Amino acid sequence: MNGNMQINRLVDGAIEFLNSAYWSLGILVLISSVLAPFLVLLLLISILLPLKFGRIPYQAEAQIRTLEHVKPWAMAEIFILGIVVAFVKLGDYADVDVGLSLFAFVLTVVATVFAYLSLDGKVLWVRLEQIRRDLP
Repeated sequence: MNGNMQINRLVDGAIEFLNSAYWSLGILVLISSVLAPFLVLLLLISILLPLKFGRIPYQAEAQIRTLEHVKPWAMAEIFILGIVVAFVKLGDYADVDVGLSLFAFVLTVVATVFAYLSLDGKVLWVRLEQIRRDLP
Protein backbone atom coordinates (compact mmCIF):
# COMPACT_ATOMS: atom_id res chain seq x y z
CA MET A 1 0.00 0.00 0.00
CA ASN A 2 1.29 3.45 -0.90
CA GLY A 3 4.49 1.97 -2.31
CA ASN A 4 5.26 -0.13 0.76
CA MET A 5 6.10 -3.77 0.26
CA GLN A 6 5.82 -6.55 2.79
CA ILE A 7 6.77 -10.21 2.39
CA ASN A 8 5.55 -12.76 4.90
CA ARG A 9 6.15 -16.42 5.51
CA LEU A 10 3.89 -18.93 7.20
CA VAL A 11 5.61 -18.61 10.55
CA ASP A 12 5.68 -14.77 10.52
CA GLY A 13 2.14 -14.46 11.84
CA ALA A 14 2.93 -16.64 14.83
CA ILE A 15 6.13 -14.69 15.48
CA GLU A 16 4.22 -11.39 15.42
CA PHE A 17 1.76 -12.71 17.99
CA LEU A 18 4.63 -14.01 20.15
CA ASN A 19 6.38 -10.61 20.02
CA SER A 20 3.23 -8.76 21.03
CA ALA A 21 1.03 -9.25 24.07
CA TYR A 22 -0.73 -12.20 22.40
CA TRP A 23 1.88 -14.90 23.11
CA SER A 24 -0.74 -17.60 23.85
CA LEU A 25 -2.35 -16.99 20.46
CA GLY A 26 1.10 -17.05 18.86
CA ILE A 27 1.81 -20.46 20.37
CA LEU A 28 -1.55 -21.77 19.16
CA VAL A 29 -0.98 -20.44 15.63
CA LEU A 30 2.54 -21.88 15.56
CA ILE A 31 1.34 -25.30 16.68
CA SER A 32 -1.72 -25.51 14.43
CA SER A 33 -0.24 -24.01 11.27
CA VAL A 34 3.40 -25.17 11.33
CA LEU A 35 4.36 -27.78 13.92
CA ALA A 36 1.32 -30.11 13.87
CA PRO A 37 1.06 -30.34 10.05
CA PHE A 38 4.80 -30.99 9.82
CA LEU A 39 4.58 -33.67 12.53
CA VAL A 40 1.60 -35.30 10.77
CA LEU A 41 3.54 -35.52 7.49
CA LEU A 42 6.59 -36.97 9.25
CA LEU A 43 4.45 -39.54 11.06
CA LEU A 44 2.61 -40.53 7.88
CA ILE A 45 5.90 -41.07 6.06
CA SER A 46 7.56 -42.94 8.93
CA ILE A 47 4.55 -45.23 9.36
CA LEU A 48 3.46 -45.88 5.79
CA LEU A 49 6.83 -46.33 4.05
CA PRO A 50 7.99 -49.27 6.19
CA LEU A 51 4.52 -50.86 5.98
CA LYS A 52 4.62 -50.57 2.19
CA PHE A 53 7.84 -52.59 2.12
CA GLY A 54 6.63 -55.20 4.61
CA ARG A 55 8.58 -53.88 7.59
CA ILE A 56 7.40 -52.83 11.02
CA PRO A 57 7.89 -49.10 11.66
CA TYR A 58 10.00 -48.06 14.63
CA GLN A 59 7.72 -47.69 17.69
CA ALA A 60 4.71 -48.29 15.42
CA GLU A 61 2.06 -48.25 18.15
CA ALA A 62 3.36 -45.00 19.65
CA GLN A 63 3.57 -43.37 16.21
CA ILE A 64 0.02 -44.38 15.26
CA ARG A 65 -1.38 -43.14 18.57
CA THR A 66 0.55 -39.89 18.25
CA LEU A 67 -0.78 -39.44 14.72
CA GLU A 68 -4.35 -39.93 15.94
CA HIS A 69 -3.82 -37.30 18.67
CA VAL A 70 -2.04 -34.74 16.48
CA LYS A 71 -4.37 -34.87 13.45
CA PRO A 72 -7.05 -32.59 14.97
CA TRP A 73 -4.40 -29.94 15.72
CA ALA A 74 -3.06 -29.84 12.17
CA MET A 75 -5.33 -27.13 10.84
CA ALA A 76 -3.39 -26.14 7.75
CA GLU A 77 -6.51 -26.34 5.57
CA ILE A 78 -8.20 -23.76 7.83
CA PHE A 79 -5.11 -21.58 7.47
CA ILE A 80 -5.48 -21.72 3.68
CA LEU A 81 -9.07 -20.55 4.01
CA GLY A 82 -7.79 -17.61 6.08
CA ILE A 83 -5.23 -16.80 3.38
CA VAL A 84 -7.95 -16.76 0.70
CA VAL A 85 -10.13 -14.44 2.81
CA ALA A 86 -7.15 -12.14 3.41
CA PHE A 87 -6.40 -12.00 -0.33
CA VAL A 88 -9.98 -11.06 -1.12
CA LYS A 89 -10.06 -8.36 1.55
CA LEU A 90 -6.59 -6.95 0.73
CA GLY A 91 -7.28 -6.98 -3.01
CA ASP A 92 -9.27 -3.75 -2.66
CA TYR A 93 -6.37 -1.90 -1.04
CA ALA A 94 -3.15 -3.41 -2.38
CA ASP A 95 -1.63 -5.63 -5.04
CA VAL A 96 -1.22 -9.11 -3.59
CA ASP A 97 1.17 -11.55 -5.24
CA VAL A 98 1.58 -15.17 -4.31
CA GLY A 99 4.89 -16.94 -4.43
CA LEU A 100 6.01 -20.47 -5.01
CA SER A 101 5.85 -21.21 -1.29
CA LEU A 102 2.07 -20.74 -1.22
CA PHE A 103 1.62 -23.24 -4.04
CA ALA A 104 3.91 -25.70 -2.22
CA PHE A 105 1.94 -25.18 0.99
CA VAL A 106 -1.38 -25.76 -0.79
CA LEU A 107 -0.05 -28.93 -2.42
CA THR A 108 1.16 -30.15 0.98
CA VAL A 109 -2.28 -29.56 2.46
CA VAL A 110 -3.96 -31.33 -0.47
CA ALA A 111 -1.63 -34.31 -0.05
CA THR A 112 -2.35 -34.42 3.68
CA VAL A 113 -6.12 -34.25 3.13
CA PHE A 114 -5.94 -37.11 0.61
CA ALA A 115 -3.85 -39.09 3.08
CA TYR A 116 -6.50 -38.51 5.76
CA LEU A 117 -9.25 -39.64 3.39
CA SER A 118 -7.47 -42.80 2.32
CA LEU A 119 -5.95 -43.77 5.66
CA ASP A 120 -8.16 -45.85 7.91
CA GLY A 121 -6.77 -46.35 11.40
CA LYS A 122 -8.32 -49.80 11.75
CA VAL A 123 -6.76 -50.98 8.49
CA LEU A 124 -3.42 -49.61 9.66
CA TRP A 125 -3.56 -51.72 12.84
CA VAL A 126 -4.61 -54.80 10.83
CA ARG A 127 -1.70 -54.33 8.38
CA LEU A 128 0.71 -53.98 11.28
CA GLU A 129 -0.52 -57.26 12.79
CA GLN A 130 -0.29 -59.01 9.38
CA ILE A 131 3.34 -58.02 9.03
CA ARG A 132 4.08 -59.15 12.60
CA ARG A 133 2.56 -62.57 11.87
CA ASP A 134 4.48 -62.96 8.61
CA LEU A 135 7.88 -62.10 10.10
CA PRO A 136 10.02 -65.06 11.18
